[in-house]
Amino acid sequence: MKRVAGPLMGFGVFLLVIVGTSIAGAVTLFRRRSARFIMVACGLAIGAEVLSGVIFRVVLGAPIGFGKVFLSAFGLIGGVLGFVAARQIAAAASEPEPAPIAAPM
Repeated sequence: MKRVAGPLMGFGVFLLVIVGTSIAGAVTLFRRRSARFIMVACGLAIGAEVLSGVIFRVVLGAPIGFGKVFLSAFGLIGGVLGFVAARQIAAAASEPEPAPIAAPM
């Protein structure tokens, strides 16, 4: 049991960090700011979903069933959609603003 407890505790701490970055990423996404931070948060969320599958199979020895794959798909899709939104925010931020039209005198 001691061989399994350390990696599981480390994974639990990693998931707590993921929760914090996901919340902060969602806030910056709604405010349309910091596209790079949103991409980091999405990458960590995708990494957490992949790592959870590895931990289930390697550390616990449990088979990865349909339920695990189905529920992990939500996190993976959310991460990909976050990447798409961050790219759109970055593209909108890089476009120059149109010059103001002078009022006729």
